[in-house]
Amino acid sequence: MERKMNDTVPRTRRPGIIPGPDCVICTRERPSDIPALEILQVIESIAFCRESSCKKIWVDIISHHKGSRGGPPLRYRVIHPGRVLGHLCRFAGDPADPRQGLLDRLYVDRIRLDSENPRKVLFHRRLNCVGVGPKPEAVSLDGPGSCFRETDEPIELHSEVGGDKGHSIFSSYVVPPPAMSAIQPGEVSICRLELTMAPESYDVRIGNRERFAIESHARMMQDFETYELPSCKDDKIRRFYEVNVKAEGAIVVPKAYDIVIFQQLKGASAVCPTPNNYGIVPAHVPDPGLAGKLLWFFGREDFYLELGYIQRKGSRGKAARLIGSS
Repeated sequence: MERKMNDTVPRTRRPGIIPGPDCVICTRERPSDIPALEILQVIESIAFCRESSCKKIWVDIISHHKGSRGGPPLRYRVIHPGRVLGHLCRFAGDPADPRQGLLDRLYVDRIRLDSENPRKVLFHRRLNCVGVGPKPEAVSLDGPGSCFRETDEPIELHSEVGGDKGHSIFSSYVVPPPAMSAIQPGEVSICRLELTMAPESYDVRIGNRERFAIESHARMMQDFETYELPSCKDDKIRRFYEVNVKAEGAIVVPKAYDIVIFQQLKGASAVCPTPNNYGIVPAHVPDPGLAGKLLWFFGREDFYLELGYIQRKGSRGKAARLIGSS
């Protein structure tokens, strides 16, 4: 697969700016698999807590196995920079969580429960950066491979690389996990990954920097290959990347990638975009009551979103815990 890259955004790491939370990369479990897996939508929701060095990430993924009946079941990988601890969760999580309430209001016109089938949601696919499809699609709440058909309990994920201590260039999770049933042909399902970045990786990727970036998969891969992998001492990570990420046909590019940044949750630090962006469309928030509570962006296939912390008086006070952090 040829990775498109726009050169209007410098690739050098200017002082004080590095790729920060980035995006997730979705790949096929085996690059040789037939290209029957689609990622219809990724919604990445982030809350930054600068004072307590805590960051929680929700990643909602809608996948579609478009293979023919009787074809092989499939899985996919989700790769995220740094060492992150992950759980696979049933969408849409705890309705009492303030973040879930904000997401419900934000996506009220695009994702809603199916009144005729409580195990499905109706999803209006985003066709471009301004419009959505007029006809909703039914999406299973049972999760990929129906992993939540019998339980609502989160499933702990174990990274294939990076170990369980210190900083790692990236973490990689197989969805659904290998011990569970794979995604069957014709299945359209939604799931949520809840990720927590290890403190060591938070310090390396964000730390005390005033600005940081969220990048598309192509830009993140270029960062891996230019800056991080050449100096990596872990041969397993380098081999894993060559075979499972860089290999031709491995990447599954999402049809749509949304970024939601929470601004007013307890302990969250407010941020704002800088002018140095590419392939990013600020989205209109439909509910006036959400103004100031979150930022919403649509990313094109190749995007770069640079953010900076908003300085506020009294921001050096006692650190508060981020809602939902462990």
